[in-house]
Amino acid sequence: MRWVWSWAVLCAAGCAVPGPARFASWDPVRSDIPRPGNRAEARARLSASYALWKKWRASTRPMIMETGRQPTPDTANEYSYVRARQTSLNEVAFTLFVVKGERVVLRALMTADPSKLSRSRRQLAQLRVTSRWVERNGLVGRHEQGAPAKTVDQLYAECDRLIDREATPPRLYFDPEGLLMQCGYPPEECSDCESASVLSISRFSVRNEAPRRIPAAWLCEAETGVVLPGSDLPLLPDETSCVAAALPTPPRPPREPAEGLGDICVIDPNACPQPVLGLATWLQIRPAICPSWPEHAPRALEVGKSDPLADWTFPFSSNEDVECGASGMRLKHIRPPQ
Repeated sequence: MRWVWSWAVLCAAGCAVPGPARFASWDPVRSDIPRPGNRAEARARLSASYALWKKWRASTRPMIMETGRQPTPDTANEYSYVRARQTSLNEVAFTLFVVKGERVVLRALMTADPSKLSRSRRQLAQLRVTSRWVERNGLVGRHEQGAPAKTVDQLYAECDRLIDREATPPRLYFDPEGLLMQCGYPPEECSDCESASVLSISRFSVRNEAPRRIPAAWLCEAETGVVLPGSDLPLLPDETSCVAAALPTPPRPPREPAEGLGDICVIDPNACPQPVLGLATWLQIRPAICPSWPEHAPRALEVGKSDPLADWTFPFSSNEDVECGASGMRLKHIRPPQ
């Protein structure tokens, strides 16, 4: 019941009853997400995905070119992920988590109008995602709104409990790499069942990002929601990646004023420069020899797949080019490691 009650608090001022979530990666669970034929099939798919998750945890961290950060011993065992829940026709809420070891050390809530989300380069004054709050360390869980503070391993465990507990298997969906995207029941099938969902995930930790109170500035924005630095979005060209903002430059010590002149920072603000607060942004980090782009905006179920080990495909288009061959449509494939 926690999800339902928490979002009732968030919508106390009045929210329209939402229809189906815009994408399969958002809550509430869509009724057109396929259901495994039986519990054995559900367990086999979840087990295969969990094995991919353990490989993901053990793999190398993103390159500095993709995140703008050099991994440090303090962030070696951290990852970040985002959950999304559509609370009304004109609002979707994103809960960001940073996990260190087996503990959530940061939780943040953001909201946006789903119809206004798009990929763009932004300025701080033009953010379309609104930051609500940030919790750190011992304060995690203080707010009642947002998704509960769980690790991804706990989400897999919650999905496993759903498979064992309910009479019919939950709806199961996985991201292009085979990691868990959605596990649960549509509201009409179980109004008080918790779901286990993941929108975006990255081995990059945003725990020390600036500005410290504006989590929307830490993430990139796409039509399907917010995206973490170091997490490529398969629905975009391969050379495009979400890159973290540059860390602010520490201010130089102020120049000593002449005797009797007063505060030099008031007299000459340039003598006391403030750090520049940047934004995470989409950048082309690899050369595009044969550029291509998505054939159409992603539909609800095209963001993932029902079998974690299956190929994921999405149509892309390219211009006619002598070196690249004839123009036309091609399918982008992603196959999880076996």
